[in-house]
Amino acid sequence: MNISEFDHGSWYAIGSVAVGYTLLLAIIFVALFMIPYAVFLAL
Repeated sequence: MNISEFDHGSWYAIGSVAVGYTLLLAIIFVALFMIPYAVFLAL
């Protein structure tokens, strides 16, 4: 298997979608769980 087989635009698109989806899930997790938990602890 040669690494040049993965030098195609579709692999970059798949990687970008995975990174973007992970970042979006992390933002949603922080917004829905971590921020309310921090506010609850502060009260």
